[in-house]
Amino acid sequence: MLWKAKLPYVWIILFIAASVYLVKVGIDVTEYTAQMFAGNVSFSGIILPFIIYSVGTLLLSSVNGIFKGICSAKIDRALRRMVWSKTVSLPFGFFQSNDPKELITRITNDISSISKIVMNVFVGFLISFYTVFSLVRQVGSYDPRLMWVMVIMLPLDIIIAIIMGRLNFGINDRLNWSFARLNRTISERVSQSLLIRSFGTQESEEKRVEGLSTDYRKNQIRSTWINNLSSPFSTMTYCMKFILLLLVGRHFYGGGMISLPEWIAFFAFSTQLTTYISSYTTDWINLKAAMGSTERVSEIIDTPSEIVDQGKTVEELSGELRAEDITFGYGDEPLFEHLSVTIPVGLRTALVGSSGSGKTTLLNLFAGLYDLWDGKITVGGENITQYTRRSYRSQLNYITQECTLFSGTLRQNLLYGLRREVGDEELNAACEQAGLLDYVNELPAGYETEIGEGGSALSGGQRQKLSVARMLLKKGNWLFMDEATAAMDASAKAQVWGATESLSEGCTCLFVAHDRQSVSYAQHVIVLEKGRIVDQGPTDEVARRNAYVGSLLHADVREEG
Repeated sequence: MLWKAKLPYVWIILFIAASVYLVKVGIDVTEYTAQMFAGNVSFSGIILPFIIYSVGTLLLSSVNGIFKGICSAKIDRALRRMVWSKTVSLPFGFFQSNDPKELITRITNDISSISKIVMNVFVGFLISFYTVFSLVRQVGSYDPRLMWVMVIMLPLDIIIAIIMGRLNFGINDRLNWSFARLNRTISERVSQSLLIRSFGTQESEEKRVEGLSTDYRKNQIRSTWINNLSSPFSTMTYCMKFILLLLVGRHFYGGGMISLPEWIAFFAFSTQLTTYISSYTTDWINLKAAMGSTERVSEIIDTPSEIVDQGKTVEELSGELRAEDITFGYGDEPLFEHLSVTIPVGLRTALVGSSGSGKTTLLNLFAGLYDLWDGKITVGGENITQYTRRSYRSQLNYITQECTLFSGTLRQNLLYGLRREVGDEELNAACEQAGLLDYVNELPAGYETEIGEGGSALSGGQRQKLSVARMLLKKGNWLFMDEATAAMDASAKAQVWGATESLSEGCTCLFVAHDRQSVSYAQHVIVLEKGRIVDQGPTDEVARRNAYVGSLLHADVREEG
């Protein structure tokens, strides 16, 4: 995963080089400090070099801190860019089986945890290894036996790191998951405040979030217990090593095997070694704690991307759209089994049927959003898998059931996905056809009006009109619409269908509909029931022989009368 992220290796090397030089300077400062503690106060030989090296260490530490901050920021950006690039290239089915709210946590919190681990553990390991090696080698220059004393003490810190790391891994994984569930629930409920109030479920929603908050709090407390339990173990280990170092150093100095400055330096280097090891073992504990984040992000990275540029580029689609003996479903159960159907060229074809019959799924299959289990979909006899998915989808005008919009201005949403310049005159024409222009003209900022997250500042009908206007601007010979006018009143529907009727002349238009007004604009009807086609043909003929279509076309007439 790190290899794919294209980390800022130049900056990392600069940071490591500065850290290595800082270790060397730090050893010299300790040597001069030991000389002064031993009574050597020569100004030119000891004090002046000590001052120069100390000031240099402070300056170098500041520069090194800047390098580290730059490295961390660049690593965080590289990882997040990699994961986001992977996320937007995943197949459509991935988002059907994974909660988008939890994906947000993976791209934000989990990535931040991983980027910290890269600097503190992986890069930190190289620096810590060099530091330990340098300190041990320096002590070995006094007496090799002192070096082995320091080496023997290392396993104590390592054992503590292993124990605490295992404990932290489990609790932090649960902590991250409980946070993801809490974040997802709050995000959903905030955006559905109208539903909560209209159903009077404020109290139950309060309890729901309170329960998730309680679960998160419990995991936080468990994490606090485990993290703080490491402190007594570290303190006891430090005390044991302090006494041992004091006794060993006193023995070597009393026996005349080392000088007084060397004894002081040995004690100082041993203390530094303990600090470095303790610091790194803490980072190792954090690594174990972050393994849950790493696994969740790796799931995204390991998921095969949708291949959108394999095949030949299609400049213009023409011919009949056909599903030939297709089989497809969700999970293990097929929705369509050996289904075949033809969408007539240049006609407005309606997909009708009860909820769950497979209308939207069939529309998505024609749009190339899912991989078939078996069979093929063709246009003019050509299997659509022969084309690049990018070029094939670029030929389609598709208004989804959700009328997806982004936060930003009206203009930005109207022009989304267009790769050409569009002036206000063309915008006005499209919005007028979609029945949106009067609304735009009433706004003080016009097309520069912010519409809020998901178009929250617009009504349901206005969102659908905006989606229709965007379709009109895109143009094209293939129109796919999934209940694109469901939120509009009768007059708005008539206006939109009039514009669509004009646009769809000579085009193939396939749409999902549930109401009389929409179905009445269809020239051809396909009736679905539980994944099977039970009837199809010209609208009038199907209405005469199919009770469902007949009741659909005439029920609203009776109600209006």
